[in-house]
Amino acid sequence: RKMPLTFVTLTIGVLAIIGTPFLAGFFSKDAILYLALEKNHAIFGVLVFTAVLTSFYMVRMWKLVFLGEPRGEGADHAHENGPLITLPLVVLAVLSIVGGYAKLYPAAYSDVLVHIPEAHGSAHTIVLVTSLAVLLIGAGAALVIYQPSKEDSLAQRAPGLFGALGEIGRAHV
Repeated sequence: RKMPLTFVTLTIGVLAIIGTPFLAGFFSKDAILYLALEKNHAIFGVLVFTAVLTSFYMVRMWKLVFLGEPRGEGADHAHENGPLITLPLVVLAVLSIVGGYAKLYPAAYSDVLVHIPEAHGSAHTIVLVTSLAVLLIGAGAALVIYQPSKEDSLAQRAPGLFGALGEIGRAHV
C-alpha cells in the first residue's frame, strides 16, 4: 500500500524473470532451454534446476517484501521514490512485457534476431512443458513454504544456516 508503483513494477519484473508466459523472460528462457536441449542434456538439466531455484527465490523475495509482515523500522517509513528511481522501473516493466516479441523490433535488429533459436515440433513441446513446470514448482513451493510473519521461516527452521548466510551477506557488503 505504501509503494504501489514499486509493487506493480517489481511484480512484473518477478513474473518476467521466472518465465511467465507472454513476458520477455518466458521467451528468453525458452530459447536458452531449447539450445541446451539440442546441444547438451546435462546442461539442460542444470539449467532446469537453476530455473526452479530462480522461480523459488524470486517469488520468496516478492512475497516477503510485499505480502509479509514488516521486520524493521525502515518498513514503517517506506515510500515511493521520485521519478529518478520510478521512471526506470516503469521502463523496465514495460520492456519486460513487450521485450520478447521480435515483431516489435525495428528492421535494424533483423541481423541479430535471426540468431535467436526457436523450438519446433517435439522439442517445442518438451521446452514448453519444462518451462511451465519450472515456473509452477519453484513459485508454488515459495508461495506454500513462506507465510507472512515477523520471523523468517529459514531463521526458525535452520538458525545455524540462517546465521551463516547472514555473515556471508554482511562480509560482501
